[in-house]
Amino acid sequence: MRIASRGCGRTIVEVHQDETAALSQTLNEVLHALRIDDCEARLGASREQASVLMHRLLRLFHQFSGNEEREFDLSKDDAKMLQRAAGLCVEHINEREFSTRVGASIDEVAAYVKVLGLIVGIEGTEETGNRRDVS
Repeated sequence: MRIASRGCGRTIVEVHQDETAALSQTLNEVLHALRIDDCEARLGASREQASVLMHRLLRLFHQFSGNEEREFDLSKDDAKMLQRAAGLCVEHINEREFSTRVGASIDEVAAYVKVLGLIVGIEGTEETGNRRDVS
């Protein structure tokens, strides 16, 4: 995942199909699998907003026909929501199950979060023991 262009409060990122799948799956886990107190507050968005973003990612996922990159338009709020969803997954999913459930390793998700952090305007990751804090 990389930033292609920025402007007017929106950013175009170029993503591969596997990145799109992992990002949508972090939202899916938060919305449907994980039991999180104050989910909306911790996600920074309503469940409906998260569902809309997840479905946008899934629509893009189904447009891929190979290993190409596709453009995806993200607002700062979208980027923040994806960062927080990734952080909640790291916090609540056992490390051994993480890649199976999310479709990417913790390190791969941390790399996505770092790019999202550039969109948001903050640094995205820092080491915390054996796992990465990606919130």
